[in-house]
Amino acid sequence: MNATLKLSGSTNDLPTLLALIAAKNGIAFVPASVCHFLPKGVKLISLELTQTGWDIAVV
Repeated sequence: MNATLKLSGSTNDLPTLLALIAAKNGIAFVPASVCHFLPKGVKLISLELTQTGWDIAVV
């Protein structure tokens, strides 16, 4: 499968990022710690990667 991702915006503020995701404005790689404050309708999918320095997930 070939996919092309288009960056539509960026932010360093996690609450803002999660609000954008909740508004169906894409996906994001985030620290797994955001699982404690996910907005309604946002799903956290853990990634099982052996080479990460952080615990990350996709929302």
